[in-house]
Amino acid sequence: MSALLPTARAGALWSHRARAELDAAARFGSVAEGLAALGTPRPIIDLARRAVEDEQRHHLRCAELARCFDTDPGPAPVVHAPSLDVGSNDLRARVLHELVAMSCITETLSTALLIEMRARATDPLVRDVVHHVLRDEVDHARLGWAYLEAGVDPSLLARVSERLPGMLRDTASEELFSDAPDPPGATTLAGLGGLPRSTRCQIFASTMREVVFPGLQRHGLDTWPAQRWLDARVPARSP
Repeated sequence: MSALLPTARAGALWSHRARAELDAAARFGSVAEGLAALGTPRPIIDLARRAVEDEQRHHLRCAELARCFDTDPGPAPVVHAPSLDVGSNDLRARVLHELVAMSCITETLSTALLIEMRARATDPLVRDVVHHVLRDEVDHARLGWAYLEAGVDPSLLARVSERLPGMLRDTASEELFSDAPDPPGATTLAGLGGLPRSTRCQIFASTMREVVFPGLQRHGLDTWPAQRWLDARVPARSP
């Protein structure tokens, strides 16, 4: 198999991430507006607003890295935050849903993945971009946990608990749980920022079980539905 294949795959990967950063910026922008409308404490609103700027900057760094791998990410599209169906028109419910999904789950997972990417990176440019993004992702995850720490109506927490499996499903595609072996060139691609599926699956499961679920439970969320969803895909190992 061509030795250039991992490089081409890395270019496509970073191009995809560049677009994902704009999606995240739009969603954090929507969250920031919701937090302000709810009269949330200013430090939490500021975290959300900084996240928008961070994700826009990440977009530029990821797009630049894609070009280094001879992949044109194309012009930056105009991205609008999706209209969320969270089963309620209550702004408090919508903001809580987004913060749990985006910050507590996705950004906490992203932090764990980026730590592993940085450890495996063999390309200096990749290592630099991963380190740059990782510094900010920690704060993006902290945003959701800080919001929960500030106190949330228990009735809203119950609704979110029911929707946790869907949040996990949106975060991890079924490809992640495949039994297929990692493709040729996986080790090389890992050095360029593309972790093997098996590694991503292990990090996803361990981050949910050891960080996300315990954290949500401490703030009053019932994670049993989410744990069952995960156990059906990645059985927990016996102690």
